[in-house]
Amino acid sequence: GQMHPEISGDPRVTAIEGLNARDLSSADLGGVVPDFIVCDVSFISLRLALPPALALAAAGARALLLVKPQFEAGREAIGKGGLLRDQADAERIAGLLGDWLGGVPGWRVLG
Repeated sequence: GQMHPEISGDPRVTAIEGLNARDLSSADLGGVVPDFIVCDVSFISLRLALPPALALAAAGARALLLVKPQFEAGREAIGKGGLLRDQADAERIAGLLGDWLGGVPGWRVLG
């Protein structure tokens, strides 16, 4: 995996790599109810990848999400090399993701 050994070796950390995030279940977590979620996905929108993890999290859980605008934007916003053409799109996308997450029961955006 890509996780630093010091982090992956921490008993509080459950690293799940190679699993389609849309298929995450409590069995994948070994019965652990997460109180903190870290999400770094590629080639998929957070809006598609996160719902199962958010639903499995403990009440009051927190999440640290890496937003990759090029995977949230439509194809029309992507330029050569797979990056956004306009920085304003990145800000717009961050706002849309914040609105989406704020609409998920039990979750709110802190920053």
